[in-house]
Order: sequence, then C-alpha cells, then structure tokens
Amino acid sequence: MKLLIISLLLFSNIFASIDDVQQNYKLLNQEVDKISHTLSVEEKITLYYLIQSSYEQITTTLLI
Repeated sequence: MKLLIISLLLFSNIFASIDDVQQNYKLLNQEVDKISHTLSVEEKITLYYLIQSSYEQITTTLLI
C-alpha cells in the first residue's frame, strides 16, 4: 500500500513538473514571437529548433 501511495505521489509530481515546463515554454515562445520580426530566417529556424529540442529533452528526462 505504501508503494502505491509513493508511486502516485511521484507521478503527480512528474506531471506537475511537466505542466510547469509547458507554461514556461509558452511564455518563452511569446517572448520569441515579440523579437522574431528582427531576426533573419536562419536565426528564427535556429532559435525555434533549439527551443523545441530542449523542450523535448527536458520532458523526456522528467518522464524517465
């Protein structure tokens, strides 16, 4: 029974952390959108790629 409770607490913390990460990335994307008009196409692609790849790495690490 204790193992079940500990597991549930662990999973709830992981999903709460993922939600926090998602909120932070939404804010980051809003800020990037504000400055994107001053960037070249190559800079935009690089920036969005870095944001997306770091987001995937963080969420994957949280789920492991």
